[in-house]
Amino acid sequence: MRKLILSVLLIAFLSLFLKADDGLKHSLEAGFISTSGNTKSSTVNAEYKMEYKTQKKTDIKFNTDLLYGKKSGKTTNERYRANLNIKHYYQKNLFSYAEISYLKNRFEGYKHQINGGFGFGYRIIESSKELLLGLGGLLMRYNNYSDDKKSETLSFIKASTEYKYKFSEKNSFSADWYIMANSDDIKDYETSLKAKLVFKLNKKLAFTTGVEIKYDNTPPAKNLYKTDSTTNIGLSYSF
Repeated sequence: MRKLILSVLLIAFLSLFLKADDGLKHSLEAGFISTSGNTKSSTVNAEYKMEYKTQKKTDIKFNTDLLYGKKSGKTTNERYRANLNIKHYYQKNLFSYAEISYLKNRFEGYKHQINGGFGFGYRIIESSKELLLGLGGLLMRYNNYSDDKKSETLSFIKASTEYKYKFSEKNSFSADWYIMANSDDIKDYETSLKAKLVFKLNKKLAFTTGVEIKYDNTPPAKNLYKTDSTTNIGLSYSF
């Protein structure tokens, strides 16, 4: 939790220096979310996103979200996430990337999880309506588990895609997918798909709906489900 708060404060501090640039965008999103798998509940969530594009063809994206639910005085869901992604384009289509992410979710088996990775990507499709990126690289992961299991650091090979399609100036669809496998044990792999529809009500306000499905072939504890899913409906405010 403290790391999540520090990340938000850091980005807010940096935005003070970047706010004069037209390449900086922020958005806040809040809504209703339903989960299944290791947590089965209906609750509210909140998410903050920042995107910054420099004149040197470098894209910086940061997002953090929290999910918390209670039922009959008992916590039924609690998740904190933060992610920083940087892309630098060398040509029109070729780029390198670096990413850092943090997860805290005891219902998923993690007291703390920290990821750091890098690699290369290629802009496969780009038009006025459609964008498709393909990425591949390496990722290091530190797991601090919720139970008595000893903490460990693992290395993974990761492949991912980022897709966006504009139905119109107001309506769009996006889908991010990845798969990663432990470099020492191919049976230790996970994959995730996050899809989202955005319907803009005006320049700043939008209605959103989406789904996120994650499959972990070797969860950190035997009593955990391999598949987690969330479905959300909410409103987003951009500034």
